[in-house]
Amino acid sequence: MSDKGQLLNDFAVPTHDQWRAEVERLLKGAPFAKKMFTRTLEGVQVGSMGTAFELPDNDWADTLPGQAPFLRGSQPAGRGDRTWLVAQELPLSNVTEFNAALRHDLERGQTAVNLILAGAGPRGTDVSGLEELRSALQSVDLAATPILIQSGATHLAMAESLFALATENGVDPGTLRGRVGCDPVAGLALEGALPVTAEQLYDELADVSRRAVAQAPGLRTLPVFEDPWHEGGADGALGLGLTLATAVTALREMEARGLTVEEAATRIHFNLCVGSDFFLEIARLRALRLLWTRVLTACGVDPALAPVMVHARTSRRTGTVLDPHVNMLRATTQAMSAVFGGVDSLHVTPFDDAAGSSDEFSRRIARNVQLILADECHLDQVADPAGGSWFVEKLTADIAARAWEHFQAVEAAGGMMAGLGAGLIQEWVATAADERAARLATRREVMVGTNQYPDPNPLKNGPAETVVSADGAIPVRRDGVPFEKLRARIETLGKSNEAAGRVFCACLGDMARYMPRLEFTRRFFRVGGFSVSDDGFGTTVAEVVDAARADGARTVVLVGLDDTYSELAGPVAAALKKEPDPPVVMLAGSPVDVPEIDETISVKSNVLDVLGRLADTVGGVS
Repeated sequence: MSDKGQLLNDFAVPTHDQWRAEVERLLKGAPFAKKMFTRTLEGVQVGSMGTAFELPDNDWADTLPGQAPFLRGSQPAGRGDRTWLVAQELPLSNVTEFNAALRHDLERGQTAVNLILAGAGPRGTDVSGLEELRSALQSVDLAATPILIQSGATHLAMAESLFALATENGVDPGTLRGRVGCDPVAGLALEGALPVTAEQLYDELADVSRRAVAQAPGLRTLPVFEDPWHEGGADGALGLGLTLATAVTALREMEARGLTVEEAATRIHFNLCVGSDFFLEIARLRALRLLWTRVLTACGVDPALAPVMVHARTSRRTGTVLDPHVNMLRATTQAMSAVFGGVDSLHVTPFDDAAGSSDEFSRRIARNVQLILADECHLDQVADPAGGSWFVEKLTADIAARAWEHFQAVEAAGGMMAGLGAGLIQEWVATAADERAARLATRREVMVGTNQYPDPNPLKNGPAETVVSADGAIPVRRDGVPFEKLRARIETLGKSNEAAGRVFCACLGDMARYMPRLEFTRRFFRVGGFSVSDDGFGTTVAEVVDAARADGARTVVLVGLDDTYSELAGPVAAALKKEPDPPVVMLAGSPVDVPEIDETISVKSNVLDVLGRLADTVGGVS
């Protein structure tokens, strides 16, 4: 078909101003900035549709994979024939059990060892030296299988044990790939104190790094972990900025101990956590490469000589104990973000991780998420899958800018160690965590199955894992905990007093017209675990009051339209309050001036506050 015959050629291409004018016309007076943009927790303004007009001027928009600043990856052909490593964690303390599970998984799609030692992470494996490491890695081909060891303060013994094991097995250390080492900054943030001085840890890291530079160039020895910031509640830009600052700390400490910046940079191994904001997480991973290039260039190092190496894990913070199978959906989208963002290795968190009881089945499901993305979706065959999307490109630039601001704030505070010592970084993380908690409580941020669309009878995968934080440490803040505590409280209340754990919806007027408001009301109370009776339809005061009396619930919610409220809400509420044992009377929707109504619920309500107060009242707490 000729160009003249193409349908699109019959239409003029509108300018950005013309598009804006048409949108404003359709909004009929509603503010453009309010309706068409939202502001993320990171402080980034996100539009409804990305355009080339919105993309800021930069020197990377037209770059290809393999070209500085390596936004689209360090390899000219993208991943080529090298997919990301499937590096699932195995939360087994016994080395024999760990090895059996590892060999089982290596035969079923796992392509790297991800060994977390006891004391270096939750539910770690008991490995203290060569003998245990030999048992843990029995029958593993060290030359062909990358090894990721998260060792904490025992990193020097683990590195020596790994080199010794390679020698035992006749493996040239030059063929080793992976990571071994510790992150003193992350250790201080997670524990509040280090088992030995930071100076000693960096001395040991320098020794191991020098050996790796000389003998094992494929082994990264300076890991940088985002876990303390992410799991503590930091937003995406703050977490990225703190991670970058931690990497710069490692560069400085190594340079002070005789390594060149280039040698140290080639040992850095980034370990990021991937949250549930799909596009934001893609942008963060791409932004890291921009920022790392900026740091290395400022240090006089050719960024091509020290490409970013990233291991990612899907978020623990977003996992839930109630309705745990929803975690599969969260982990899948998080894994897709990681792959689209170009990670080198990935761990997908099992759906039952929040309960601390992952088994072979849940681990298999998590591993299979990666296999499906690679072998069925073929995402490993595409270089920078998000590239060219104006929305993602602008979001990448915006997140990079915000993360750089956080990085500069750390530098101004004297660096990561000084910032932690002064409590400044803990304060930043706590502030972000509080803002996220407020967004979840008011449901401006949706957590499916928890603060929106809750299952009235959710599965519960055992008790939540309890994490106790030491003084000065950044506590782990799992997003779903306040909602799980509320549900547990109301479940207990309902068992002791069935009527107190139930809410009756007194439906006023035309059912067909107020169904959306009724559905909102159902979901609102089910967030807290209240059972909801919603068959009380009536058009007169007597009908509604009789239905509420017959149900006997300790809470009655009036549900209708604004015009029916003006006619019926006051008389119904007054009649209910005259009962011998009057219920709590609430109203769904716009507030009305009726003294007998105890509280109004709306889309702006803080669900945790409202339902917590209700539980106090119907449970007899003054």
